[in-house]
Parts: sequence; structure tokens; C-alpha cells
Amino acid sequence: PRVLADCQYKLVECWLAQLCVCVCVCVSRRELQQTLQSVSTIQEEKESLFKATEELQVVLQTVSKEKEQTTAELQERERLAMDMEEEKHQLEEATTHLKAGLISMEERQRALEEEKKMTVEQLRTQEETAKQLESEKRLMSDAAQNLEANLKQVTEEKQTTESKWKEERQRRIKTEKRLRLAEDSLKRLDRALKESGVQIDLQIETDVTNLKKFFEDCIAEEQFEAQKLDIMRDAVRAKATYNTTTQHLENLAVRESPEPPPTPEDVPLVKPSSETGNSNGTENGDAGGERPEVGSSGTEVIANGDAGGKTNGEISEVIANGDAGGASSEGAEVVANGHGITNGAAEANETNSEAVCAAASGDKGGSGSSDAIENGVPSSPSDF
Repeated sequence: PRVLADCQYKLVECWLAQLCVCVCVCVSRRELQQTLQSVSTIQEEKESLFKATEELQVVLQTVSKEKEQTTAELQERERLAMDMEEEKHQLEEATTHLKAGLISMEERQRALEEEKKMTVEQLRTQEETAKQLESEKRLMSDAAQNLEANLKQVTEEKQTTESKWKEERQRRIKTEKRLRLAEDSLKRLDRALKESGVQIDLQIETDVTNLKKFFEDCIAEEQFEAQKLDIMRDAVRAKATYNTTTQHLENLAVRESPEPPPTPEDVPLVKPSSETGNSNGTENGDAGGERPEVGSSGTEVIANGDAGGKTNGEISEVIANGDAGGASSEGAEVVANGHGITNGAAEANETNSEAVCAAASGDKGGSGSSDAIENGVPSSPSDF
């Protein structure tokens, strides 16, 4: 295409040169006509040259395509030839491996025949072993049934123990609240006795000390009762573990030499812990309730939280005169720091969360039988 373009360019230059010569030289009409004829001739030659150029270009494109196809075919044939060479080499190697494998298979066949004879003998031995295993299976099934029965029993015991434990826990929580309220009441009573300017009889201090000792003894007893439940639960678990281990070792005694089963002393028990985590420490709902204790001076403490429904579940009666029914017409007298209220209801206005505490103003109310107390100051210890 570049050669054709150069030819066309040269032809155009020649045509222009001739045209200039014709214009300059041929002035006459005849010369002009000749020039026009020459121009038309050159134009025709130009068109024929363009057509020839296009045909040559098409031919060149066709030849280039054929060249590319031929090159691709040659490359494909070369690749196929290389693949065939590789396949031929692989087939030779495979043939060699197959021959070696055939020899090894013949040797293996001989070995398998010998193993077959040994397998027949082992089969007979396994049949005898299978019979023994069948008998052991029966023993294991019986043991499994026993274990299931034991498991059901332990589950029932566990459920019963958990229900009892939950009830006991609720009861102990209520009792702990009562004991805390009683302890607060004792502290307030002791503080009122110590802060009072009136001469305090030694017997009153002794009664307060005995009252504190009573509640401390109640706390110790309830802690021991709380530990009993944990010890019982751990004992049930230890018993189940001991029974399971013993049964398992008895089942394995046929094939193995059994180890001595663990005794209940070897099974570790979980150390029972306090549910409350404080000095009060008990959650038993009784709190020594409905169990009056009489001190050295006849002090009676009723800590069951009822006291005839006077104070809505709080400590409602502290009688320091040694006579439970002679100091008040209502049967509920509170004496604190020498100042008394003898109407039985104690007029405390703290009956929801506090124990009944005596008024420190020296006023006395109600229609009780404590006429010996004047202006809130008792004249003698017997007036309490």
C-alpha cells in the first residue's frame, strides 16, 4: 500500500506539472482542448490506478489471513506431535509399571493364599470369642438395667432434696430477717439503757446479756441445722457415685482384674457453706420461734414474730420482770431504760420492719397494772 501511495503521489505531481505547462504554453484554443483531453486521460488513469490499488489491498489481506491460518496449523501440528511423543513416553513407562505390578500381584496372590489359611483358623477362634462376648453382653445389659433403676432412684432423691432445700432456704431467709430485726432491737435497747441518766439496775444488764446470748445460741443452732442439709445432699451424691463405681467394676471383673472399689470415706464431700455469708448466717424460718427461754432473772423472750398479732411479724414482747402475764393488761410490755409503756400495743408505729422499742420520754399509756411506775421511772426492780 505504501508503494501504491507513492506512485499515486508521483502521478499527481506529474499531472500538475503537465497542467501547469499546458496552461502556460498552450494559449490557443486548440492547445486548451488538447490540455483538457490530457486531463481527462490522466483522470481515467488515476481512477484505474485507485481500482488496482484496492484490488491489490484485498489480495494482500487475503494472503495475510491465509498466512496466519497456515502458521496456526503448523503450530497445532507441532503441539500434537509433542503430545504424541509425551503420550508415547508415558505409555512405555506405564507398560513397564504394569509388568512390574503383574509380577508383584503374582507374589501377593501367593501370600494371600497363605493368609487365607491363617484367617480360617482365626475365624474359628473368633467364633469362640463371640460366644464369650454374647454372655458378657447379657451381663452388661443386666448391669445397665440396674444402673437405670439406680439413676431413677437418685433422680427422685435429688428432686426431693432440691424441693426441700428450696423450702428450707426460703424459711431461713425469713428467719434471718427476723434475727436481724431482733439484733437491731437489742442494740437499740442496750444503747438506750447505757445512754439513760437513771440508775440502772444490774439485773437489767444481766437480762440484756442473757437475751443477746439467747439469740447467739439460736444463730449457732440454725447454722448447724443449715449444714445438716448440705451434708445430707453430699452424702446422697457420694452414695450414688459409690454404687455406680462398684457396679462398673463388678461388670469388668470378667475380663480384667478388678480394682478395689472406693469406700464412702474416700469420696470427697463438698464442704457446706453458709447461705447468708454474715455473722447472722442462718436462714431457718423458726429462729427458735415459739420456744421461750427464761434467763437467770426470769426474763422471757418471745421471738416468733407473732405475739398475738400485735406487731405484724416482728419481735413483740420483752418482759423483764420475770412474770409473763402480770405486768400488763394486754400481755405485751416493753421496758427500756427504765421507761415503760404498759398498754400491750406499745404505740411504736414501727410494726413493719422494726422491733417494738420503749419510749424514752417517761410517758406511760394504756390501762395496765403497773401503778408503781410513776413518771416513767420504776421505783424498784419488781415494778418491771
